[in-house]
Amino acid sequence: MKKISDTLKELGVIFSFPIKIMDANGNVTYFEDSDDFWYKSEYDTYDKETYSEDSNGDWLKREYGSDGKETYSKDSEGKKKGAAKSSKVEPINPDAATFEVTITKKEHDIILSLSVPASPSPKINRMG
Repeated sequence: MKKISDTLKELGVIFSFPIKIMDANGNVTYFEDSDDFWYKSEYDTYDKETYSEDSNGDWLKREYGSDGKETYSKDSEGKKKGAAKSSKVEPINPDAATFEVTITKKEHDIILSLSVPASPSPKINRMG
């Protein structure tokens, strides 16, 4: 995965570490420090972390029930807990993720906006 700091450098944007991006609900969706460590997280509509990944190659996928309790988890070491909603749970391919970065200069401040397109909905085949 390409680090945000690399993109900012390519664009000639002056920045300082740590880089921390939060969603509208205050959840940290991306963090990067000056030691090249980064992590990213994804959240559901109830602010529950559903996926996390870091620069060490570790990732964790979680699913939750309607009561908000964790019903399934799987990590990069192969540890599983509970039963998945679907029969196939794979980590998100970070190389396939796309980011749209908007940089706006406003007087002496630079405003950085990052948007991540939503993943396509899984297809459900119904038989019968």
